[in-house]
Amino acid sequence: MDENMKIRTPLLSVISAITLLASPPAFAEKSHFQSGISAFKEGNFNVACQHFNRAYQSGLRKSSLLYNLGVCHYKTGKYQESKKWFEQLTKVDSLAQVAHYNLGLIAQKEAKPEAANHHFRLSQKGNNSTITTLATRNLDANQKDGGQLPQTGSGSKGFTLLNLAFGYDDNIVDPAATAASNAGDNYLSLFLVASQKLDSDSKNGWSVKGSFYQTDYFSVSAYDMTSIKGGITRAIDNQDWPLWLSLDYSQTTLGGASYLSKTTLTVKSRNHKLNSGTLDLRLRFNSINASSVYNYLGGSQIQLRVENRWRGEQQKQLRIGYDYEQNSRNDKQAPFVSYSPTRHTFSLRGRSELNGAWLGRARLSYRISQYPADSNPQRRKDMTTTVGFSAERRLWKNWDFTAGLKHTDNSSNIAASSYSRNELSLQLSRLF
Repeated sequence: MDENMKIRTPLLSVISAITLLASPPAFAEKSHFQSGISAFKEGNFNVACQHFNRAYQSGLRKSSLLYNLGVCHYKTGKYQESKKWFEQLTKVDSLAQVAHYNLGLIAQKEAKPEAANHHFRLSQKGNNSTITTLATRNLDANQKDGGQLPQTGSGSKGFTLLNLAFGYDDNIVDPAATAASNAGDNYLSLFLVASQKLDSDSKNGWSVKGSFYQTDYFSVSAYDMTSIKGGITRAIDNQDWPLWLSLDYSQTTLGGASYLSKTTLTVKSRNHKLNSGTLDLRLRFNSINASSVYNYLGGSQIQLRVENRWRGEQQKQLRIGYDYEQNSRNDKQAPFVSYSPTRHTFSLRGRSELNGAWLGRARLSYRISQYPADSNPQRRKDMTTTVGFSAERRLWKNWDFTAGLKHTDNSSNIAASSYSRNELSLQLSRLF
């Protein structure tokens, strides 16, 4: 294989497609096949497709031609046509692994995460370790970005994800007071989530999911948190706008004592056929019950999320999002202190390969929190800026390592509510 070409996407280059075979097709130098290669190298992908199609029409049936047809149609955005050629190559032993990988990438372009994961799982089984690694990373990336989560093994309908983290937070934020504690500490955290489908219909079916989360600080135990959550989801195929309806219940403790319980109804939808990329919509209703100590936090909450995302080559992705949150809490009385902000959050997220082994992620968000008038002469208004960076890589089979750094700056017209915060984390995660 040409050392300058990497097996990342169907955009391998037609030249690398040929070198995967024992010998090139027996065409003259100026044949349609060779003309297609030349046009592709010059970036004339439509012209390349025309030449390859003519070579096929003339009777050539070499696997290299089928592969190049898949590549050039992918390049021109004709994913259905590209898919047709790669599907034929799944029956060719020497090209089946890369064909399934490319079919997975096509499914990602079409925002079909379940189909993408199906092909990535199949491409993990070949002899090419590079493709196996890339397929595994794509499976993990789909999970972390909210797509259909990978399944465990052939024919399985479920998954389990384990995440272990060690970190340092230099200014822990009290979740009950939404204010900084001015205390820093090391911490350990554990996150475990499992999901299981209840039927075989991937587009119209039920699934159940449960999760456990725990954070323990080394010294400041008042902010130790544990959360247990379970729920059920119904998937509904609705052509361009498939729906996911979820009902969840969670219980959380803070500092070892009862804190909040929450019942959540979520409606999600997605459209991947827009010229602007993939549009994700989510509407969430939360009914919140609080223990007597934190009764002022009980009440209701409405959250709306709108996000547009674009996928590129080599796992590149860009997301632009907007979140709206409206709270109606019990609040504190005598004197009255509001815990019912209305929030607007604008976010920008991206990811890209840093080199062959590392995947980098970055996030920037800006949140405006407006509180109702209360006993304070000033109506509280916070502006929160968060910047985060992380890098991850595969350590060994099914285990990923992630190092992350996040900075938060909260500026408030109430001096006691202003703070800055830095957090460093080292994580190990595994998908079963």
